[in-house]
Parts: sequence; C-alpha cells; structure tokens
Amino acid sequence: MRAEAARRAVLAFEAGGHDADALGDLCAAAPWMSPADAARLLSASLLDASGTPSLAGVFQGWASVAQLAGLFRRAGGEETVLAAAEEVALAGRWLHRVG
Repeated sequence: MRAEAARRAVLAFEAGGHDADALGDLCAAAPWMSPADAARLLSASLLDASGTPSLAGVFQGWASVAQLAGLFRRAGGEETVLAAAEEVALAGRWLHRVG
C-alpha cells in the first residue's frame, strides 16, 4: 500500500505544479517509490530552489542534494548519492577557477 501511496503522491506533486511544501513529505516517502518515480522527481526538483540557485543551495535547503538524498538513493543506490555529491563538488571547483 505504501508503494501505491508514494506513486499517487508523486503524480499529485507533478499535477499540482511542484508544491514546495510537499517536497519534504515526498522525500520521506522515497523508500517506497519506484526507482523511476524517484528519478522523475529528482529531475523535476533538483536545482529548482526558490530564489536564485547557488552552489551552497545545491548542498543544503529546499531541493538540495541533502534533502533529495533519499530520492538519489532510491533511484540508483548509495553510489548515486556519492556520484551526485562528486559532480556538484566538481562543478564548484570549476566555477571557482572560472570566477
């Protein structure tokens, strides 16, 4: 029943225009999502923070790697969580050199 509830919650989130208040609850339901639903939610939410996105915001706060870690884990396992963190760190180093 939890898997079906998680699926319906993801569909409602998508239909409702990605309500920021609902994202935290959806992340808590990540263990019961299908990997495909978790990946779809990640692609819709990552870096979609309110206001101007920043490198620090990618790591903490709303729609950050920290908040979405459960979705990363469900979509692709622990390796995906580490890969996401490594990619953000790589981008940060690149931006630091360019700036």
